[in-house]
Amino acid sequence: MTSRSSLRTQHSGLRTVRRTAFTLIEVLVALLLFGIVVPVAMNAIDLSTHAGSIARHQAEAATLADAKLAELVAQAQVDPTLATAGGINSGDFGPDFAGYRWTLQSTQREFDTAELAVSVQWPDQGSQRSVTVSTLIRTTQATQVSTQGVTR
Repeated sequence: MTSRSSLRTQHSGLRTVRRTAFTLIEVLVALLLFGIVVPVAMNAIDLSTHAGSIARHQAEAATLADAKLAELVAQAQVDPTLATAGGINSGDFGPDFAGYRWTLQSTQREFDTAELAVSVQWPDQGSQRSVTVSTLIRTTQATQVSTQGVTR
């Protein structure tokens, strides 16, 4: 068995070549990989940025819809025609939330109830997105509240 030191001495007479640069094939392979990986990574970053933007808008729209629905339910307690008239009302949220618009649709349901549904719409890259929040209210309770105060 030969030791490593003896192997070194056997090959010490050979001329050793030192690599100081990359070969052409190594450079071409690196450029090819770079050309494949960078566009894929940029596309992934673009998709994640867009998904984050959609999530932020949806959360903001849901919060706005919930607040508007709570306001309209309180208003329906005072003005029962809001819940019983049916139809659609709409508006915007002012300059603080430019681009967001709300629509209220009230629908009479069974058992003296009405469904109030608030949809919030906003533009997103040439299309409209929306979030809808709804609740049921008792129309007889709304009428009693507006004429006699709170009764149960």
